[in-house]
Formats: sequence, structure tokens, C-alpha cells
Amino acid sequence: MNAGVALLPLDERPVNTTLPRDVAALAGVDLALPPAGLLPRGRRAGDVEGLGRWLRSQADRGAGSIGVCLDTLVHGGLIAARISEDAVEACLGRLSVLAEVVASHPATTLEAVSLVTRASNSDDAGEEPEYWSRHGRRLHRLGALLHRRFEDALDREGSGELEALEEAVPAEIRLDFEHRRLRNHIINLRALDLASQGVLSTLLITADDTARYSAGSLEQRWLGHWAGALLTSGTVMMYPGADEVGCTLVARALNRMASAPVAGSEEAATGRAGRVTAGPVRIAVACALPDDMERVPPFENSPLTESVLRQVEAAGAVPVVGQRWGLPADPFDVLMVVHPAGIDGLDLVVDAPPEAPGPATATADLVARAMAFGKPVVVADVRYANGSDPVLVAALRRRGLLDRLAGYAGWNTAGNTLGTAVGVGVAVAVGERLGSGSPHQLEKLLVHRLLEDDVYQARGRRVLREELGLASTGTLFGPGQEARAVAMASRMLEEGLRDLGFTGWRVENVGFPWHRTFEIDFELVTR
Repeated sequence: MNAGVALLPLDERPVNTTLPRDVAALAGVDLALPPAGLLPRGRRAGDVEGLGRWLRSQADRGAGSIGVCLDTLVHGGLIAARISEDAVEACLGRLSVLAEVVASHPATTLEAVSLVTRASNSDDAGEEPEYWSRHGRRLHRLGALLHRRFEDALDREGSGELEALEEAVPAEIRLDFEHRRLRNHIINLRALDLASQGVLSTLLITADDTARYSAGSLEQRWLGHWAGALLTSGTVMMYPGADEVGCTLVARALNRMASAPVAGSEEAATGRAGRVTAGPVRIAVACALPDDMERVPPFENSPLTESVLRQVEAAGAVPVVGQRWGLPADPFDVLMVVHPAGIDGLDLVVDAPPEAPGPATATADLVARAMAFGKPVVVADVRYANGSDPVLVAALRRRGLLDRLAGYAGWNTAGNTLGTAVGVGVAVAVGERLGSGSPHQLEKLLVHRLLEDDVYQARGRRVLREELGLASTGTLFGPGQEARAVAMASRMLEEGLRDLGFTGWRVENVGFPWHRTFEIDFELVTR
């Protein structure tokens, strides 16, 4: 298949490069990515001039769809968007390549993602300006209180806390923080302008590490006003997310490739078994615990009832929902079972996953019923932040359902998990529709996610950090620690392969992309 799909990713980490490439491969599509030398390297920004040239070159080579992470195009990467000293004028100038590409290549579709700058609730400066190690939690809280004040929701106690924070954080640091946010907000406004002019056919504005009241949530509200006031062309959506956006942009491109109407009757368009064979992929969404869908997951500002549908629509797919999130009666291509957020709001970076069989049993029962439709089934496990629910994975394994899944995700935030599961679902459906899918690639990606999300994130990462005496998952390895971590993680993953029952694979080239325990990288090869 002639792919014609390119992606300028959010940064160089495997979840932003390898994962979108593997999702595209599920549909038999080769995804073009920039050379590694142009991409960022941790806190070192990528080559913004070189990335702009690469973007032009993809259009020159006939790419039909190019996904663009604007933080990389403008700043050189996700971290650079937070720590760069570049002036707003220089940043805005780097967006000009988008209009140039569309003017010279009108058949090329540009679909973009831009992030609302986060304000993490931590005193960890690993991905932030250096003053975050002293004032990070204060700045996070400051943003929340300013948001409350804007909405006239700040009581006397809150006003006193705001005054105290403004005293505790030096004025020059507060000013620097707000100037960075203002610069990036102006860039997002310019992106909205480009979407309204039709330069960007799609603009997704996402936010990570947020909350109901936060600096980012208030900015999303302002951006939402301008999206509604300006938009006359293209699609603009806002929702929680970040590192899954590459999968989302790939899924939109795949949907476009597979959406051409088929010749024949209306019956031919839905197939004998109700499978859709024309138009966007239809994703049925079901959940065994519908009341839990009303919860707002940790680090996000929208309930699952909203963010699930937004993630499906952001991928260019059509959501199909039954009564109270039950199995639907309408035709669909793929079914996504959501294992919803728990009431405890656990973060598996620091918390051990509890033995909670009730929710896992209910979700496993639903997966078994979903399999009876004969359609691909993917699982989006958002029970906890930063890792799978091991009880669910074990339940699916016992019932012989794990290796029958078309996809699984259970990593980092709910947005990361949902976007990955939706992207996989779209790619599998497109591969089936066009006859270009790969069962080998499907199993490889399924096994990879189970190893990373369950074996490492949910169960192994905390053990690894404690064994090495690291203060947090963001702490950089000390002398000799990374080699020990690689050896320990390699053993964990190999043991995980045996426990999960996938005997045809072995783990190679284990590594830590940012030299800390939070992210892991490894390759799966057949035995």
C-alpha cells in the first residue's frame, strides 16, 4: 500500500515515534518520521529549521496526510516548549511553513496537535524550568487559585492562600512562568487562526497534568471561546491528552484513506454481518461499570463520559454507544471495552495496585460477551493512573481472552490509554477493510503493551525504583545505576512474557530513553 502518511512527533521517545509507527503498521502502512538527528533529545531541543525543511520535503514527496505536533515544529519538542527562551515572534514565524505547504501542495492534508502548557503538581524540574524544583507545587496551586478567582469561585480562605503564594514565590519567577504560558497561548491562538483559514484541516488542543481548576484548564476555556467564534473551516477539538497524540493523528490519516464510498447498494456498505465497509471506522464503546464513567481520572479535567467520545472523534472515527454503555445494537467495526477509573484515584508510580476482583471480573465478563460479536475487541484500561490493573490482566489470561484481543492499553494517564486503544482499533479495522492488516504485527503490539503497561508500569517500575534507591521515577540514574536497571528490567520483561503465556517472543535492547525509570524501551523479536 502506498502510505503517504508522515508524522512530526511530539518528541523522540518511543511512545511518540515507535508506537505511532506500529499502529500504522497494523493497517499495512509505512509511517514516515523525521531522522533521529533532527528530533529533540531530552531537554535538548530538536532542530526546528531542519524539521521545517523535513515537513516541506514530505509534501514534495507526495504525502497525502501529514500529522504535525506544533510543539515540535515551533519549539523543538515537548520539554523545549516549557523551557525554551525563544521570543514569541520567532515561534510564530516557524508556523509559516504550514501555509506554504498547503499553498504549494493543495492535495496534502495537514492535521495538527498543540498542547496547553502543563503546570505539574510536583517539585521536579526534570521537564520544567529549573525553578520548578523549588516552587513547582506552589506554581501549580497558584494557577488553580487564579482560575478560581477568574470564575468568581474564590472564597476568603482561598484569597488568603493566593496572597500567601504570591509572597512565597519570587515575583521574577511568577513573571517568567506566566510569560512562558502567555507565549504558548498566543501560539495556540495562531493555530486556531490557521484552522479557521483552512490551512489546518484538523487542530487538536490537548492538555496533560491538569485538573478541574488549573492554569491549563482556564486557558482551554479561553481557547474554546475563540474556536467557536472563529471556526469556519476544519475541525477543532479539545480534551485531556498528550503522549497518545501521534497515534491519534495516524488514526485520522488511516480513516481518511479507508473512508472512500464503495460501489453498490446500502447493504454492501455495511456487509452481511453488519460490518461497516465504507465511511469512517465505527467504534462501539462499552463499559461494565457505567457509574464509574462519570469519574474524572487523575491528572485530567473531564469525566470519562466526555473524554472517551472525544478521543474516538479525534481519531476521525464514529462512536457507537449502547444504553448505559452496554453492548450496542447498531453496526460497528471494532468494539472498545473501557475498564473505568476507580474511586480511589490511585497512581501506580507510588501506589501498589490493590487486589480488587469485583471491577476486574465485571470487565472480563463484558470482554467475553464482546468477543461473541466476532469483531475486533480492544481494551482501554484506565482503572489506575500510570499502569494497568493487574487483576484485570490476570482475569483475561485465566479465561483465555488475553491473546484474542485486537489491542490493549493501560499506561500513564487515561487520555494516553484511550488514544492508544482507539488508534489501535482504527488501524485494525482499516487493515481488515483494505485487506492489508498483519496478524503478526497485531500480536507484537498487543504483547508489547501488556509488557510495558502491566509487567513494567503497574508492577515492576516501583520495585525497580525502590531497589535502586531513587527518590522518584523522574530521578536521573546515578553512576552504574542504569546498567543495573537494564538488567533488572530485562529479567522482569522475560518473566512477564512467560507469565502472560506469549512464548513466541523474546525481549531485546532494553533501555531508558530519558535515563530515568519512568519510560522504558525494548524490542520484541520472534524466537
